[in-house]
Amino acid sequence: MSEAPPAVVRLTVSDALNAARLHHRYAMATRSTILLVAVLAMGAALATYAAVAPSRDAAWIAAIAVLVMAAYLYGLFLFVRWVVLPWTVRRQFREQRSLKEELHVRWSERSYEVVGETMRSDLPWGDYVKWQENGELILLYISSRAYQILPKRILTAQQVAELRSHLQQAGVKRQRAFFG
Repeated sequence: MSEAPPAVVRLTVSDALNAARLHHRYAMATRSTILLVAVLAMGAALATYAAVAPSRDAAWIAAIAVLVMAAYLYGLFLFVRWVVLPWTVRRQFREQRSLKEELHVRWSERSYEVVGETMRSDLPWGDYVKWQENGELILLYISSRAYQILPKRILTAQQVAELRSHLQQAGVKRQRAFFG
């Protein structure tokens, strides 16, 4: 395969928010996050059980404490996803000029290149640590938290398949939920 013809994209707030939500969804399903939630739930159960141990209903009270902790953590997840992320993404989009630039995207067998008015990136495929996608976009990670956004609306199905192929050939892991 030769170099892909350049594609032009201007990211929208919706692209940035969709990317943040996709990243957040997978970040919340990592081993460390799941382990932290399990430890917090067990801690709540043990603390509750210790506080009410003399009671005949201690086991029920501890079980209720675990359910309350789980509901709290789920509520916190939803609050972050639907309130905090939109607020921070919109703020970042207002402040960061490079997010609003017209970007010229192209790739070859060797690398993925993005050129804007104030920035340029030309990274070999092997420099990416992971990638993930949903129906609207592809995220290419240069570290565990820093990613480049590529909206699929500017790509053909063949180009998406070509990108996946380059990533797989370079050995870049596709991020999966639940122990990805």
